[in-house]
Amino acid sequence: MRTPAAVATLEALLGGRSVLQAKPRTTLDWVSVIRRGISSAAVDSLAKTIRVTQSELAVALGIPERTLARRKKEGRLNSEESAKVVRLARVVERAKEVFEDLDAGAECRPVPPTPAFFPRHRHRCRKRDGHAGSHCPRRLCLMVVWRLVTARFAETGFSDEGGRLYGGRWNRKGVPIVYTAGSQSLAMLEMLVQDEPLRARYVMIPATLPKNLKIERISPDRLPADWREFAARERLQAIGSDWGRSRSSAVLAVPSTVIPAETNYLLNPLHAAYARIEIGEPKEFITDLRLMRR
Repeated sequence: MRTPAAVATLEALLGGRSVLQAKPRTTLDWVSVIRRGISSAAVDSLAKTIRVTQSELAVALGIPERTLARRKKEGRLNSEESAKVVRLARVVERAKEVFEDLDAGAECRPVPPTPAFFPRHRHRCRKRDGHAGSHCPRRLCLMVVWRLVTARFAETGFSDEGGRLYGGRWNRKGVPIVYTAGSQSLAMLEMLVQDEPLRARYVMIPATLPKNLKIERISPDRLPADWREFAARERLQAIGSDWGRSRSSAVLAVPSTVIPAETNYLLNPLHAAYARIEIGEPKEFITDLRLMRR
C-alpha cells in the first residue's frame, strides 16, 4: 500500500506531470495550471493519497458531489474548482511537512473545518506522544496567515500604522486594518500586483490565529458584481471600514481579487482578541526574478 511518506510535493499529490500536463515550478506556473483547469484525475489522486471517498472529498472541497462526477466524465475541472483542489492539496502538503505523517496530521481538522474530512479520526488527539488526549497539541490545530512586507517595515509589519495612514482596498484612511494572506504564495501575488518591479528586499512574517478565534467571512456572492474592479474600491472600503469600526471580530476573511477562490485575512488591531494573535519571526523572502519578465 502506498504510504504517506511517498508523497513529496504538491505536484505528486495531484498525480504528477502526466495528470497536470505541466511541471509547475513557480507560483505563476500554478496560476496558469489553475486557469487552464486541472484534469479530474488529479481529484482521484488526491482522494487516494488522503484515503477519503469522493463524497468526503466533495465536502472538504465545497464542490457538490454531482459536479465532481460530471467533471470526471468531462475530464477537466473549471478554474474555480481547480483552485479549490490545489488549495486543499497545499494543506495536505503542509501537513506532510509539519507532521511527517499524514495520519498524525489527520487528527486535527483542516481549516475551514469539515466534519466529513478525515472521518476515520476524531478531532481530539489520541493518548500518545506524552499528552493526555483531551486536546490537540496547541501548535497543530492553529491557523497560520502570512504577511509580506519590505524589510525596513519588518518591525512594524503588524502595527496599525500603514492601514490607518493610507487605507487600502478594504479600509478607508483612518481605519486600521492589517492585511494578511492564507498562503505565502498568495501574499507574494498580492504584492506582485501592487509593487513594481518587485525588486525590494522582502520578509515574510507568519501570524498564528488562536484556536476558537472568531473569523467572519465574506464570500464573492455577497459583493458587487464588479468587486474586483477599481470602480468598486469605495464600496469594499465601506464594507471593511464598517467591520473594523464595529469590532465584531478580530479577523475578517475576504476573497482575493487576484485569485477569488483564495482567501485574504484582514486583522483588526482595535479588537481585544488581536492581542492573542502570535506574530512570528520575519524571514527573508527571495523573489524569483523571472516574475519581472514582460
